[in-house]
Amino acid sequence: MRRARILSRKPGPRTRLSQDWMPSEKTTLILRCLLQNCMAEASGIPLPDSVSECVDQYQDMETSLH
Repeated sequence: MRRARILSRKPGPRTRLSQDWMPSEKTTLILRCLLQNCMAEASGIPLPDSVSECVDQYQDMETSLH
């Protein structure tokens, strides 16, 4: 009991990080693209280049944002 109280009272850098960390829009988009492709592959649609396609989309977007 005492140990749990000490741990909860002491805010470590790990706690702060997890609260502040938000994935960027680009990260979210590439992950969503990969997830959609994984789901399509699971449905039996062959997508051999799905990962590189997502990375290409991500890079195109990055260059258009800068």
